[in-house]
Amino acid sequence: MPSTTGLGQRDLYDIYSSIVETRGNRAAIEAMENRQRIILGLRQETSTFTNRGQGVYDDRIVVLAKGDNAAPPTAEEFLRASTEPTAQYDGNQRNNKNVKFRRAEGANVSGDKEPELGRLAAGTIEMLETTHQNPGSAKTNFSLRPTRAAITGGANGVQRDTNHDGLFNALDVNGAAPLNSTFKIHSGSRTNTDSAGCQTIHPDDYARFRRAAKADTAQTTWYYVLTHTGQRMYTEWRIPMRSDAWRPR
Repeated sequence: MPSTTGLGQRDLYDIYSSIVETRGNRAAIEAMENRQRIILGLRQETSTFTNRGQGVYDDRIVVLAKGDNAAPPTAEEFLRASTEPTAQYDGNQRNNKNVKFRRAEGANVSGDKEPELGRLAAGTIEMLETTHQNPGSAKTNFSLRPTRAAITGGANGVQRDTNHDGLFNALDVNGAAPLNSTFKIHSGSRTNTDSAGCQTIHPDDYARFRRAAKADTAQTTWYYVLTHTGQRMYTEWRIPMRSDAWRPR
C-alpha cells in the first residue's frame, strides 16, 4: 500500500485520482471529472484461510471527490477494509479444524458439489444504494451493490476459487464467472471481516464511509474502481518536484 501518513487532502486526492485515471474505465474517469464521488479499492492478495478463515482488514478503500471553487478536493481513506472472501464460507472447509466454519456460500462452477467462493475481479463496477444487515456497531444498514447495467456487462466480473486452495489465480480452472448483485460493499465486524465475497469495512469506520459516499445527496450511483497493489502500480509512480501532483512516468 502507498504510504500516505501526514499528507493533506489535496495530496491524497492527487495520488488516488491518478490511480483512478490509470486503472478505471472511461465512465469512472468522466464521472470523477464531473465531480461525482468515486470509490477506489486497493487489494493486497491474502489467503482466505488467514485468521482461521475469518479474514483481516489489510486492504484499503478510498472515497474521492474532486471538489470545486467552493470546496477543495478530498480523498477519505478507510485503512481497515477487506476486498476478499474468507474460508469460513467455503463448504470444503466445514471439517477443517483450522477454520472457524460458518456456512457454505458461493456458486458451484467446478462440478464438485460444493459452492466456490468468489471475489470481485479488478476493474470498474457501477454500484447503487441498497441495504445489508450490518452489525449494530456500524450504526447503519447502508450498503452498495452492482447496478443492472454492471451485471449485464460483467461477464468476467467475478473470480472463483475453484480448487478451494484459498487463492485466486490461474490454477482455478473455469475461475472466471459473471458478476451478480450479491457482491456488495458493507460493514464487517470488529474481529471478523464477514465477507463471503463482498468488500467490507471495519464497523467503527463504516458510518464515516456512508457519510463520505453520500455527501452529495443528488448522487445515486457510484463507480467502484478495484485494483491490485501487485499490478506494478506503485513502481510506476514517483513524487515530482511539486508534491501536490503525482502522475505516471
